[in-house]
Amino acid sequence: MSSTPSSYGSYIGEPLPAGEVGELCNMIKKRWRDNADFSEEIKDEIADIRVYLELLAKCFDIEGDKLDAASIANFLKLLKSTKHE
Repeated sequence: MSSTPSSYGSYIGEPLPAGEVGELCNMIKKRWRDNADFSEEIKDEIADIRVYLELLAKCFDIEGDKLDAASIANFLKLLKSTKHE
């Protein structure tokens, strides 16, 4: 039985991880543009996003081996599509 989004609503919040992704994008932009060192902050934002995504996957019963298999398959597709010869 999969969990309903409301089961994790207090953890996920609204609008899910969108705010965290926006913060990460701003830090990356400033790092590239201004050469600012946001290494620790970027690490923390990526960790926050990962937690949100794990909880979201749990809501849809796609955790564990199912999530690992999908992640590996998508990663391999990405590698293949960006491979330069």
